[in-house]
Amino acid sequence: MPEAMLNPDLPAALWSALAATFAAIATFLLWRTEHQSFRHSARPELVLTGWKRNAESNSVTGPEKIAFSAIQNVGRGPALHVHINSFSVADDDRPMTVMGTLHESIIPMNSPARVDGGISVWWKNVAGSPGSKSVPISIDMFCWDTTGMRYRTEYKLLVVELSPTVQVADAIAPGVMLMTRTVTTAAVWRLRLNRQLSKVPVIGKAFRGK
Repeated sequence: MPEAMLNPDLPAALWSALAATFAAIATFLLWRTEHQSFRHSARPELVLTGWKRNAESNSVTGPEKIAFSAIQNVGRGPALHVHINSFSVADDDRPMTVMGTLHESIIPMNSPARVDGGISVWWKNVAGSPGSKSVPISIDMFCWDTTGMRYRTEYKLLVVELSPTVQVADAIAPGVMLMTRTVTTAAVWRLRLNRQLSKVPVIGKAFRGK
């Protein structure tokens, strides 16, 4: 009979190892739950409000303006280093939609930041027949929380030329449809690592190829 089977201490050692393993797993799960709860408590959530459309602008010779008046933080933590921008060009590189970059150093939770957010739409540079044109707009918002996480909120809008019969679903202003609003997160240390790796010739080529 093998010597190990005759060792009376083997069952106790085995149970001790199992108990230590289960204790380590329980400790890790508890830490993960507390860490996620802490992250959630510091998470900002940015929403653009106060949308309007300047229906009196001359969209034939000049730009039409789609505007919002506030950035609302509806999250549980402050939003730091907020910046927002939007820009799109036609196939011949003429601008179709342009918005100046907005900056806010901090937006506290449950507080709006009053801004003059204006997106200029140059209909003369948009393809299509006058009176039936539409243009997609993508608005990028970036901010950081107090734990070192970066948040990117992307608004995707569809703007159609105004007419007496124009109607769009999920309208936030006349002829302006909110298609999607998505939020992605990334740790600052991971962003820095990716930036450093992209400087390595072979790895950087792989990053740029994605």
